[in-house]
Amino acid sequence: MTTAIHLSFKEIWRNRGRFLLFSLVIALITLLILFIAALGEGLGAGNREYIEKLNADLIVYQDTAELAIASSRIGCQTRDALRGVNGVQEVGPIGFSAASILRGAGEEPLDISLIGVDPGRPGEPPVVAGQGLERRNANEAIIDRMTALVTGLQVGDRFNIRSPQGGEEEIYLLKVMGISESQMYAIRPSVFVPIVKWDQIRPQAAPGRGADDPACNVAAVKLQDPTQLEVMVQRLEAQVRNIEAVDITTASRTPLDTPPSKRHSTLRTASPC
Repeated sequence: MTTAIHLSFKEIWRNRGRFLLFSLVIALITLLILFIAALGEGLGAGNREYIEKLNADLIVYQDTAELAIASSRIGCQTRDALRGVNGVQEVGPIGFSAASILRGAGEEPLDISLIGVDPGRPGEPPVVAGQGLERRNANEAIIDRMTALVTGLQVGDRFNIRSPQGGEEEIYLLKVMGISESQMYAIRPSVFVPIVKWDQIRPQAAPGRGADDPACNVAAVKLQDPTQLEVMVQRLEAQVRNIEAVDITTASRTPLDTPPSKRHSTLRTASPC
């Protein structure tokens, strides 16, 4: 045994350059794996941070959307039906789109996730500075901490949002009402606006006025008893048509755009009330 170990070390020393290269290759591969894992975790967190921190117990999608937020439409009639289910405390609409914040001269616009929420209802993030949204159609916003750090915006400041409307780009002036903790979505910092204002600002084929109760992508549901998740999922899906309800953990682990299967042929679009 001692002789074998001695011969092994002697062979390693004789070919020390080769063994050193092998060791460096193994070390580099290990470092690369760790780097890729950390990158994937960071990108995943940037994709789902807002969903993970959502102040709700369940998220309701259109049943044919296959848990893809961009393909889901929840109209006001569906939200009213959800509120009528026994055990539901409150329901809040959430709409997702993209826009840009215009910055100073010589600075590139900041791409952000524009998220529409109902003031005071599930979906609106708690603020760490300032106050929450007040009215459903007001020119006001909550910005997350990342947006505040990049732009330098503070509570009370006004800023311009740029969004495509038809073949042109429209500019909307908003006031910062509050600042939340980081709430990234789709690897972009987030700006939260009242749902009616969101319906007006979001990119669309023609300039919109903003419906009084617009269709949204998903609905955030807060339960009277958060321990009854499985029971409430079954109850909601049994009593409200064309929905799929999942808990926050499931929603946060689902890719933003799941691969389509039946979606293209069966997708139903919910009309605003």
